[in-house]
Amino acid sequence: MKRNNYSFSLKLLLLLFIGCTTIPTSTDKNPTLLVGKIVFIGSNYVSNNGISFDGTITSGIDIILVNSENNEHLRLSVDGNGLLCANIQEGKYIIDELYIKKTAFDGAWADLYMNPAQKVLEIERGKVNNIGTIRWSLVDRKHSMIQSDNSLAVKVDFSKKYPKSNWNQKEWKYSQLSTNVFKMSDEKISYFVKSDNGLDSTHITIPKNMPDNVRIQLENDIKQRLNDYRIRGDTTYYVKSESGLDSVLLKVPKAMPEESRRRQEEVIRNQLKLQESRPNNNDTITTKNQERIIRSSIIVIKDE
Repeated sequence: MKRNNYSFSLKLLLLLFIGCTTIPTSTDKNPTLLVGKIVFIGSNYVSNNGISFDGTITSGIDIILVNSENNEHLRLSVDGNGLLCANIQEGKYIIDELYIKKTAFDGAWADLYMNPAQKVLEIERGKVNNIGTIRWSLVDRKHSMIQSDNSLAVKVDFSKKYPKSNWNQKEWKYSQLSTNVFKMSDEKISYFVKSDNGLDSTHITIPKNMPDNVRIQLENDIKQRLNDYRIRGDTTYYVKSESGLDSVLLKVPKAMPEESRRRQEEVIRNQLKLQESRPNNNDTITTKNQERIIRSSIIVIKDE
């Protein structure tokens, strides 16, 4: 499976790889450790080259963290049992991506990834920061991620693998993920999102400083909808506002009468015109609101 190039856009060229094969000793100069487990659970998904991702997988998983202060990217790998352990500096880290690669006996391979919508991990100095278990699921081609507080079980797994490590005597802390809130400027950017097959596209407008992985997640959602519409045989195109600054993806049944379709387009143009005339005073948008705002630009019209 060929991986989309945009997942690494705007990232540093230097990507640090950190594994769990060796654990350095805890010292005054090396006082902080990140520990957890990451598992992948797939259902009804087989890649284009026939590799199945069904069931629970605990190996071949990476997590990419971004330091919110210096934008340093860290790629952390789990062991064969899904155990993650890495020495990283204290601070706030955004979970930029979860990634899994599966290799068949004949050497063929396939991979998957998801961007978890600005989940933030705060690492405290001088402690073992235990994130419990992150469960990444792919069911009916829809990704989700949840964090489970089984930090005690993770600590037991760590102590079994590293019984002589002095990290076992350090203070352990459960580190719960949070959702970041971003300050959005009034400046917007507009561009086209194309479907995977290139046959459909739609025009979207988003805040210019929207975090990159949130934008990618929204693009993927729109692409999936574009592809679904074409499979169902619906007509999909976008309706521009009178000013041409905004547009809305419109889906209608192919058999809808021409006059009905024109009336629906006029309703959309009036809504866009009203929206453009309203001042936007809310410059703080959470991730959920971002998704709601962008996804609301996809309009589905049923036949009359």
